[in-house]
Amino acid sequence: MTDHNVAGGRLNGAAPDDLGDALQRVTPVRRNPIPAQRRPDPEAPAVVPGRAADQTTSPTRKLCTLVHVEDELRTHVNTHLSGKGRRAWAPCYAVDLIALLWHTGRATRLALTRDVLLSALLFATLVVISLIWFGLSPVGLLAVVGVCAALGALRWLLVRNEISLATVVQRIVGSVTGPDREGAKRTAVIAAIAIAVGVFVVVQRQSRLTLLAIGTELLLSWLIIVTFSVVGYVRASRVLTSDVVDRGHVSPRGRAATRARQIENANVLIYARDRAHSVLGPFVGAGHRIMRWTTSPVNVALRSESDTAPKEVDVIELHEALATAARGLELPSLQCEHRLYIDGRSLADLPELHEGRPEEAWLTATADEFVLRRVAEPQKYQRGYLCLKTVDSDGDVVVTMFVRAMLERDLLQIEVSVHALPEVTWPKAADDGTGPVLLTSRRWLSTTTPPTPGIRVPPRRAHAAWRGIKEGSKAFWATRTGRVSRCAAAATAPVRHAVAGWVEGRTVARDEFDFGAETSLREFLAMNQRLHYNALIDMMAQAERLQHRLVHEVDAYLRSCGIDTLDFTSRSITLITNNFNDLQAGAVTFGNNSPATGSVTPPPPPNPGHQERQ
Repeated sequence: MTDHNVAGGRLNGAAPDDLGDALQRVTPVRRNPIPAQRRPDPEAPAVVPGRAADQTTSPTRKLCTLVHVEDELRTHVNTHLSGKGRRAWAPCYAVDLIALLWHTGRATRLALTRDVLLSALLFATLVVISLIWFGLSPVGLLAVVGVCAALGALRWLLVRNEISLATVVQRIVGSVTGPDREGAKRTAVIAAIAIAVGVFVVVQRQSRLTLLAIGTELLLSWLIIVTFSVVGYVRASRVLTSDVVDRGHVSPRGRAATRARQIENANVLIYARDRAHSVLGPFVGAGHRIMRWTTSPVNVALRSESDTAPKEVDVIELHEALATAARGLELPSLQCEHRLYIDGRSLADLPELHEGRPEEAWLTATADEFVLRRVAEPQKYQRGYLCLKTVDSDGDVVVTMFVRAMLERDLLQIEVSVHALPEVTWPKAADDGTGPVLLTSRRWLSTTTPPTPGIRVPPRRAHAAWRGIKEGSKAFWATRTGRVSRCAAAATAPVRHAVAGWVEGRTVARDEFDFGAETSLREFLAMNQRLHYNALIDMMAQAERLQHRLVHEVDAYLRSCGIDTLDFTSRSITLITNNFNDLQAGAVTFGNNSPATGSVTPPPPPNPGHQERQ
């Protein structure tokens, strides 16, 4: 079965022989544009069904807490949620993007204020040293500019080559204190130079004043860094223990906030083509595909034991019956809706998605009738699915099942793809080959790399302030060395974004641009992550229950139509059991391959061309 030979449902009651004529009467997408975007629902907190409206999910609170104290996480959030350009956004399940944007903006402004103060202090210190040695002369001004340029270039080289300051110091010390005779000679030479410099400083008045200026700059820099670190930890402690995460307390503005509100209620999702070739699959935001299978073909023309002819099967009717049955379960953690997934490279043929304005946000919601039409009439890069999503009580584990019925003449099959997201943790796991999401006990015991500890934020304000003093002191040198480059990056950000937009525009004109989203923020953080034992059990149980309910509902629908299902249920249950056995034996790593996914292509890098180093 290929992407081209799967016909849709019976349109307008067409008989099997008239199915081709009925499909030919369907108006092409280009002539029948996608219906206008639905009006957005009234703004309300994005909470898991069954939770109190004022109760924040655990991933939202955790991320909103850590962006105040973790620079790298804040950079990732800004990269994913602010530097998308013409690319579509990916939904971030069980995470309130509005609250996260607001707290990230506050933390970014605080860090920028700190860097501006540190840069101003550095510039003032250089001016004072210039006045001490050269007075009011052009030579002193040139010296200040040269030192600033040298520091910026050094920082740029270190970041570009991914070399930390500690690595540089270790290399210098290692080259000086080598075990050989040459190392001893170098040590003696450096000691003699240090003694000469010390004598020069003691004798020269300018040297003493210079040393005093440098010491004052170091002390004031430490005070600034520690003060802002304390403020960040106190804010994080407040977020951790109060209701400032909730939607009623935040009101971010701008294009990013608008797109975040649109993606919350989206039923049109655009994925990057490279993603569809990987183990993640086209269902952007849903996480790792833990299994994918297709039911055995069922002959819908084969009548059951009754003498009456079987009722004609309609794909849309089947999907609506499955959705109704899912809602009838009244499970507080289950969400059910139809969604349309579109390949990002095919949007050049769909101008109605952006109404002729590629610089604007893509259409994210359309009429349910059009989504159901793409269920019955799947195209190569546009397909509708029934999405069944379950979220645990805290929002830590999300399991989503995507279902699509396929009918070709008298043969019916059900495509099933199950995806899962683990809990949000930080720091992000490294790709060391020892971090599978699904672990057997044998592999766990053979793992030698200990889990990376997370960043702790004390709930009490006094303890948080003390933690801020300690962490600020630890990050003193790293924060000082990057202040000028971070200020320069912030100052040139509008120009760089304008240039990137111009480059994107030229790429779009050449039909080489992929408008789809590669990964959501939560998927990016979950790469190579291990799963807690309890979360693993919950994920597997939710996935198995969803699939069993699906199989029984499809069987019930076919029987209600008078169709003989033979051993449809037993065969499907066997497939589900075999897939789970493959999962437990193969140990799936989030973002990598597994026996059940059937893919050998690694996931695409998140946001290529949009990573901003600071």
